[in-house]
Amino acid sequence: MTEIPIPVLELPFPEIHHREDHEELKLELCDWAATRGLVGPRGRERMFASNLLDWGLAMVGAGPRERVTVILHWYVWLLLMDDRIDSGTWAHDGRLPAFARAVAQAIVDPAVAPDADPMLRVLADELWRDTAGLGDAPWLADFAERIGLYLHAESAIVNHRRGLQQVDSAEYLGLRRNLSAMDAVWDLFAAIDAPGTPVRGLDELRFCATELITWINDIYGVERDLSFHEPNLVTLTRQEHGCSWAEAMESVHRLFRSRVRTFVGNLAAAPPQYATYAWRLRDAVTATLFWHRRGKRYL
Repeated sequence: MTEIPIPVLELPFPEIHHREDHEELKLELCDWAATRGLVGPRGRERMFASNLLDWGLAMVGAGPRERVTVILHWYVWLLLMDDRIDSGTWAHDGRLPAFARAVAQAIVDPAVAPDADPMLRVLADELWRDTAGLGDAPWLADFAERIGLYLHAESAIVNHRRGLQQVDSAEYLGLRRNLSAMDAVWDLFAAIDAPGTPVRGLDELRFCATELITWINDIYGVERDLSFHEPNLVTLTRQEHGCSWAEAMESVHRLFRSRVRTFVGNLAAAPPQYATYAWRLRDAVTATLFWHRRGKRYL
């Protein structure tokens, strides 16, 4: 197999350091997943020993622990949702669309969530309740819609992997943003920094942050996506332009560098009252880059 050249991605921001309670929070997250039935004893040990939780812990920065924990629980839930789907058979026979419908129902009426599925049970009994507790704000409806878009994007990726749906680069950009679920994370960030207050005028900043994170994932995860037969901006660029791997990678790298410049400009233009929120987006992007630099996307 031809070796795919991976460029060195750069951001004009300092590296993010671990929270002082990093290890304690990591252990709490593993225990939470195990006690809720989301993972077994072996899964709990593998989760703690891996670096997968380090990314989420780095992204949340130094926010208040009790509020940051809500984001981290969603991070674990989404991580395990990906794992369910990547395991293969779980995503077949209409199970994923049915799960998406059950999620929408459980958000409206927690009583309908079946006890047999711990992912739905913890969503209904805990995740949604704690999310609403971050602030009585209209963003909750948008947040629920973003979770639905994430599950829809997962279904599209499964169909692509099985040869049932083709995706071009233009469609993929929107699909990948939904698949990352970062827009939902940005909603949670806003709830932490400004409870009950909508963050206005920062749509472009949020958009840039999401794209930078997804492109970092695609550039560093191209070999992983190839092995799973999943679409990736680099592979789609190569297919559509009939170019070499090096040329496709450089094309995506140019997009990344251009978006970094736009992101820096949007950070400088952010209203002063939202400075903390803007810095949180900056730190999340930075945490993503340095996390990918340290090791493989998955063990």
